[in-house]
Amino acid sequence: MVLSSFFHDRVEVLMLTFGLMFGGGSSLAYTPSLVILGHYFKRWLGLVNGLFTAGSSLFTIILPFILPYLLDISLEITFRFLAGMTAFLMVCSLIFKPLM
Repeated sequence: MVLSSFFHDRVEVLMLTFGLMFGGGSSLAYTPSLVILGHYFKRWLGLVNGLFTAGSSLFTIILPFILPYLLDISLEITFRFLAGMTAFLMVCSLIFKPLM
């Protein structure tokens, strides 16, 4: 995402950095997050899985209302804001510890 902010005026580079790299990375991050729930919540797995997917959907609903304000500032700032949110998710994923 940060790389996309530096090349926000070149569509070809955006297709690579934002489309392929960020899209592929996001899809690879979503599945392990679902899988790790089974390690922590054996008894309440259905409820936790529902809350997890509902949270993702809720954020997807809220984000289009936030993005126009960021886009009014600049596309570069928008990409950096989204990169910061993705970095927060990466930090959260570091606390996952498989329980054996």
